[in-house]
Amino acid sequence: MTLGLTAIGTWLPDTRITNLDRLEIFNMKESFVREKIGFLELARKPQQLDSSDLCVKAWEDLQHKHPFPVESVECAIVCTQNPDG
Repeated sequence: MTLGLTAIGTWLPDTRITNLDRLEIFNMKESFVREKIGFLELARKPQQLDSSDLCVKAWEDLQHKHPFPVESVECAIVCTQNPDG
């Protein structure tokens, strides 16, 4: 049996936080954000959603991009730094 990733589902909320708007809060220079952090904005989940809700949306994205019978999945991997709660 061969193991490996065959597809990935993703979902990002529409709401964004702009790192450049937060320069003063964290006492950072724009060059630090651009050169060290490397991204100018972050996706922000709605307050009423938990990480598991984001997983469901990513699963739906996966099924939309790569239709498959759910019974064929032997293992699904979820990686998050933000558990529910």
